[in-house]
Amino acid sequence: RWSREEGLAYPNDILAFHDEDLLLPHHTPTVWDSFVALGGWAAQYAEPFIGGPQHHMSHVDANALILVASTTGYIFALERQTGNVRWASSLGDSKIAFPVPRKLILTRKLGSSPEVLVLGHASASPQAPSFVATLNARNGEITSTSKLNSRLEVFEQLPLADDSNRQPVVAMDSNMRVYVFPASKGAERLVSQNSGKIILHRRSESEMQAYAVDAVSSNNGIKLSSRPLWNYVAPQGARILKHASMPADPVAWAGIPLEAGRVLFKYINPNAIALLLESQESTVLMHILDGASGSVVHAVEHAESERPSCLALSQSSVTYAFWNSRQHRQEVVFADMATDSPTSWSPIAVFKLLTGRIQYNENPGVHFRPLTFVSNFGISNCAMTRSKLGITTQNPMYELTGGQLVSLPRRYVESLRPVGQPTASEKEKGYEQYHPVLPIHPTQMVTYNQTLLDTKDILTFPEHRESGCLAVVTGLDLFWAQTSPAKHFDSLKHDFSKGALLIATVGLGFVNFALKLFVDKADLKAVWA
Repeated sequence: RWSREEGLAYPNDILAFHDEDLLLPHHTPTVWDSFVALGGWAAQYAEPFIGGPQHHMSHVDANALILVASTTGYIFALERQTGNVRWASSLGDSKIAFPVPRKLILTRKLGSSPEVLVLGHASASPQAPSFVATLNARNGEITSTSKLNSRLEVFEQLPLADDSNRQPVVAMDSNMRVYVFPASKGAERLVSQNSGKIILHRRSESEMQAYAVDAVSSNNGIKLSSRPLWNYVAPQGARILKHASMPADPVAWAGIPLEAGRVLFKYINPNAIALLLESQESTVLMHILDGASGSVVHAVEHAESERPSCLALSQSSVTYAFWNSRQHRQEVVFADMATDSPTSWSPIAVFKLLTGRIQYNENPGVHFRPLTFVSNFGISNCAMTRSKLGITTQNPMYELTGGQLVSLPRRYVESLRPVGQPTASEKEKGYEQYHPVLPIHPTQMVTYNQTLLDTKDILTFPEHRESGCLAVVTGLDLFWAQTSPAKHFDSLKHDFSKGALLIATVGLGFVNFALKLFVDKADLKAVWA
């Protein structure tokens, strides 16, 4: 879908969700619900025969929204299927004249009133204090707005919910004061139960700092504070240009099957942080940090290189791009990360794969398995696809300087791609012999014949179906599209004959009933014989 609206240009943040993400409160499907769903399906199937409309928007697509935090102080809700604006809410009031929303976080996944937390600044000034607002994602009604006396710098949403089914957000301002939003006793108790386990990261051009959130109970309530945990300093003459954190996505399979009965365990560290640096000596650096300890688990150096353009991290893979000034070409690196060398299959290995219980802290190092490619196109941004359950293959997505967005099959870039002639098993998996040129084909263009202008970022969101991933590109234009990294393995094709399925089901039921009568009659005859 495509949107070129002046108020939606260069948004600060995007939040996509649909009804399948929400928890319907205390609703148990009844027999009447089944009849209603069956009637709607039958009416949709019958419309081609009675001359009615044949193009339908599914229930999920009709209630799928994309929330946009604009630079004008408005929150827009766009219908994903049509691109129309369903509602728009202004955050300005008597206390906040020129609000600048920076972050949208879905804190309450309740079907009747899903709650979105809006974090931002009171104005565009670098010294302006922050504000916090909450709104109903269904109708845009703003339920609360409060202006702070300080400026928030970092925040983190907890993966746990409190008594009111909210996932609170912990934030820290420039004076290292800690806040919890939405402010409630249940949220404070949740933070207190996880005292010392919540880590906030703050980054500048020369260093990255980590702070642990502590909670102390007293007669006046729970007091939150922060303490320095570790401090990473960039090498002399280098500056941090980009960083990427590990997304909180589920992992369905913790290993990569290899030949000869071996398995390679993925480096699954939920605290992993990737940093992309550039030094004054025309060198590009890529560091992998352990966000809990601050140690550098892996470092890569590319000499005679400059202008690193993108960085993306997901599960056990990292990809980034830079310009090789010696060879005068654009290079792209895609690397798989493993905890150790390939091991043989064993009951312990199967247990680790099925449960994901790999103690990465016992082995602080990471085995980096990179492949470097030369791109015939300039790379300005990149991202990795995501899925709801972690089963679907995660493909890298690259934005070309010409304004196109491509989604490459993972088998084209991952380290399992053979350098020599592929074996029969490798051919069966779809692997081709490694070639140094990045294989970009026109059929991989997600944008098709459209061109994106002055883009800012690529955001990916899991879809309600495991096979789908929503990619949103922000900038002068707002573009979004649904991709299927592993094809549509969990959905029916548009030309699937539902009538034939209904006839076959009814026919099998009739045959089953007739056979039952025949068997009962034969058994009765055998008894009386």
